[in-house]
Amino acid sequence: MRVKANNIGIKLRLHQQKIWWLNHVLFFLAIIVLSLLSISDYHKNLLLEKGGIENRQLLFVNPFSDCKGDVGFDTKELVSFKQHMEGFIKEGVKANIIKSSAVYFKDLNNCSWFSINEREKFSPGSLLKVPLLTGYLKKAETDPQLFKKRVQFVRDEEFVDSQYIKPVKEIEIGKTYTIEELLYRAIVYSDNKAARQLFYLDNGTSFFKAFNDILLHHNIKLEQHVSINVRDYAEFFTALYNASYLNRDMANSALKLLAEVDFKKGLVAGIPANVRIAHKFGEWGTGQDVEFHDCGIIYYPQHSYLLCVMAKGENEENLIKNAQDISGLTYQYV
Repeated sequence: MRVKANNIGIKLRLHQQKIWWLNHVLFFLAIIVLSLLSISDYHKNLLLEKGGIENRQLLFVNPFSDCKGDVGFDTKELVSFKQHMEGFIKEGVKANIIKSSAVYFKDLNNCSWFSINEREKFSPGSLLKVPLLTGYLKKAETDPQLFKKRVQFVRDEEFVDSQYIKPVKEIEIGKTYTIEELLYRAIVYSDNKAARQLFYLDNGTSFFKAFNDILLHHNIKLEQHVSINVRDYAEFFTALYNASYLNRDMANSALKLLAEVDFKKGLVAGIPANVRIAHKFGEWGTGQDVEFHDCGIIYYPQHSYLLCVMAKGENEENLIKNAQDISGLTYQYV
């Protein structure tokens, strides 16, 4: 009986030791989990406080932004600024500088926003290179080798060069380029040949998927001429800034590339040279019936904002100047 009791006592002590160790392990695991959560919250708050552009790697996106849609509020200052902007546009129409213009503005800190003439539709032209870029980056998320694939550029019999703003560099017939190089040239130099090569490489699949995924109410087909209003187009930049469609690295890469665009008129000319901007311009038409648009994220220190300007008129230089002036007015307001 005594031996049996001793065995029971030993088993009881071993069981108590197991419970003691288990409790301590669980305690330390809880400490580790809480610490990790605290670190995560700290970094999230840090990104929010700094507008999402001070992160060591993700300099161009803010995935923690609450500005997922147009849910901001109107302030007296914003209402006053919108009225001032409407007056400026009316004066431009009256002076025959422009026929019409639409504007979309969003403060990416507090989500306040406004739009002017948001229902008017425009021919986006090279603005469509942004969903083209987005579509290829989306595909690359599951195909990392996509960027390194090589394509030979052959003569495009259907290509008609109608660009008023000529690219500094264009791809050349007979030469071979990687997908990455074509994307760079299509965005940075706005090379239409590179963009067409990318579009027809997969019969527009990447472009249409990104376009229709981000703008759910659209369902465009290959044969359709695309027209869009300023508020809808701004969604492409909102999706990149929030990293809501692409993953963070890809969204950041897209905006980083858009920050290298070599066109220095329009929105860029309306802000100081040391302020970073990720943008894309577009143009459409010839003769006395032309359009010019410019849309992008201006990384004003600690106060990023989104601005899109679209305009129609008879003189493209006037339309470019219109975008510059609106950009300058907006920067002064912010």
